[in-house]
Amino acid sequence: MSTARSQRPLVAIVDDDPDGRELLATILGLKGFAVEQFESAEAALEALPGLAPAIIVTDVTLPDMDGYAFGERVRRSEALRGIPLVALTGRPRDEVDGKGALFADVITKPADPDHVVHALRRLVVAGTNGGHR
Repeated sequence: MSTARSQRPLVAIVDDDPDGRELLATILGLKGFAVEQFESAEAALEALPGLAPAIIVTDVTLPDMDGYAFGERVRRSEALRGIPLVALTGRPRDEVDGKGALFADVITKPADPDHVVHALRRLVVAGTNGGHR
């Protein structure tokens, strides 16, 4: 891993839509984040413990398991449980918010890129200060 990349907060994006995932990765990269992309929850769960991302952004509707089941598995993982999870979804916010404190934030699609960047930066700062919601 390069020094420049290691100084940038790592965001893991889990989304089966390659266009949306790539667009978000490009925006985040331009705004100073390092990014790892995953097209499935299973692929993410396998790789994430070795990556130690600052934040995990996941779609709620995934083909192999939904974002809620993915989030529950992240929370049960010793290596991942303290990492903030952000839902980026086309579902109504109140539907996703109703799942309790699983997600540190819920961002609905289509999302304003500046809003996404601001929300992720806020969570990175909260994480460096000892936690999240």
